[in-house]
Amino acid sequence: MKGTSEPVLIQTAQKMAERIKYDGHGRARPVFPGLEGCFQRKFWPARLAITIAVAAVALLLGVLLFSYGSKLYEDWRQTRLLHRATVLLQEGKLSKAAQTARELLQRHPDSLPAL
Repeated sequence: MKGTSEPVLIQTAQKMAERIKYDGHGRARPVFPGLEGCFQRKFWPARLAITIAVAAVALLLGVLLFSYGSKLYEDWRQTRLLHRATVLLQEGKLSKAAQTARELLQRHPDSLPAL
C-alpha cells in the first residue's frame, strides 16, 4: 500500500505546485496596486509631465525657502547684534558695544538703532 500512495502524493503535490504557479501566488504583490498601470511603457508622456511638475514644485520651494530663510536669518542676526550692543552699553563696556554697533552698521548701513 505504501508503494501506491507515494506516486499519488507526488502527482498531487506537482498539481498543487502548478496551480499555485499559474494562479499568481508565486508573484510578488505590488506595493501600490492602483499605480501598476500608470507606470507602464505606454504612459511615458504622463510620467514625464509628472516628473517635470514635481521638479518645478521642488525648485520653486527651494527658491522660496532660500530667499525667505536668508531674510529671516539676517533679521535674527541684526536683532541679536543690536541686543548684544545694548547689553554691552548697559554694562559700561563702551568699546565692545561700539565694535558690535560697527559690525551691525557694516551689515545694515541704514540701521538707525546701530547709529
